[in-house]
Amino acid sequence: MKSVTKRSFLMIAFTAILTLCVAFPFTTMSTSAAYAAENEASIVSTYTFEESEATDAEFASKDINSGEIKNYNIYDGDIKISEMSIPESRKRLERNSAGFIPNSAVEYSLRSIIGSDERVKVSTADYPYRAICFIRITFPDSAVSIGSAWMYWNDVAITAGHCVYSSDHGGWASSIEVIPGADGSSRPYGTAWSTVIHTSNKWINGHNEEYDYGVIELNTSIGDKTGYFGTHYSFWSLKNKNITVSGYPGEYYRQQWAMSGKVKKNTTRKIYYNIDTTGGQSGCPVYWYDSQYGYQGIAIHAYGGSTENSGTRITSSLFDFFESFRK
Repeated sequence: MKSVTKRSFLMIAFTAILTLCVAFPFTTMSTSAAYAAENEASIVSTYTFEESEATDAEFASKDINSGEIKNYNIYDGDIKISEMSIPESRKRLERNSAGFIPNSAVEYSLRSIIGSDERVKVSTADYPYRAICFIRITFPDSAVSIGSAWMYWNDVAITAGHCVYSSDHGGWASSIEVIPGADGSSRPYGTAWSTVIHTSNKWINGHNEEYDYGVIELNTSIGDKTGYFGTHYSFWSLKNKNITVSGYPGEYYRQQWAMSGKVKKNTTRKIYYNIDTTGGQSGCPVYWYDSQYGYQGIAIHAYGGSTENSGTRITSSLFDFFESFRK
């Protein structure tokens, strides 16, 4: 087995045309944990990464410093992390990973704004908003896009696949600047930079919206200051569950805006909702609050439309993919 490893980051200069990493389909360990650890008595996961030929690999990565691209699969024991190979019995489990609040953070007291029809500007001094990131992406054709991401470990952030790979702009991002809790010109928790970026080969090769997700490995453990989200996977319908979408719309300069509502409908790999979003919020979390596990992402916001917006749902295999980056 060969591991996909981190390497040092070489900052690439910005020369660019400003575009939005849009919510519309391309038209646009710290000292203590606040929540219980993952509770899956029936699953004890030991993840390994194995390089593979591109035609046989579920995932791909790019090392920002060296430019090296790897195609790989992830295994949990003998189980390949793929929707096609995970046993049905495992898919039917409820799976959870916990969020983390730093000791210094103040938790936002209002966890749901049921019935609101408008986004509200939030304070990034509070958790979980401080764990949501403004990102600035430079692509090989010198185009610069903006988007959103969310911390999932002290040096790992989750975002949309089209924020790390865009065939319209030359493929893999050349660099991604990650600013958790950005508030205008203020960077209250500092800045991190991408070292290795990951997405699905189904996104790279076919722009399949059901696989529009990405992971950004960072050059610093900035999540120790911001805290981070957990994730939740359920085999069952999520219709009418209370959710929040919070990210960085392009029309507001590095300001984070949130809105709460309910899941309108879902498929196996997508979640739909009537929650306002605009370009720049791609990659932000679709999340809820759980009294045992804290704030958990259930999807990655990626697309908007005239009647509903949508995100990439966290499936059993996607849960494993994200979990494999927690050291």
